Amino acid sequence: MDQVKNEYTPPDLMIAFTKCIEADRYDDAMALFNVAGTYSAFDARCVADETAHDAFQALMADYPVDDAKQPTMFELFNKWQAPNSPEMAKFCTDLKRLGPPSYYPGYMIAHGMGAIFGAGGGLVKDFDAKKAWKDSLDKYMHCDVSDL
Repeated sequence: MDQVKNEYTPPDLMIAFTKCIEADRYDDAMALFNVAGTYSAFDARCVADETAHDAFQALMADYPVDDAKQPTMFELFNKWQAPNSPEMAKFCTDLKRLGPPSYYPGYMIAHGMGAIFGAGGGLVKDFDAKKAWKDSLDKYMHCDVSDL
């Protein structure tokens, strides 16, 4: 997490996620996956074209976990998601420190039907980034947001 920057898009993070799994760096892979998911949840709040909002699911399909390593990742996922997980608590602290994405969500906009048919799609008018970040941390990642 100390090398992750908020300018990295979910596609960037998913490439790194795959490389970490290949190198048996599973905790790092889980952190990258969770940042990518949280950033995608934020992006879905700011991208107007609702057909683009499943871009993260498409990314997960593009970067599947090798069958042999799936049990390890599944076990790790359950460990992180367990109630009062120290891994998730630390991750949430690190994620809040990292802050919301600073990039333009072009990867998501390009995924939507608006881009395919040339109907635009751009960003939500009067987008509230602070609220979207808090909602993404709370509703997607289930981090404590009482300090935000």
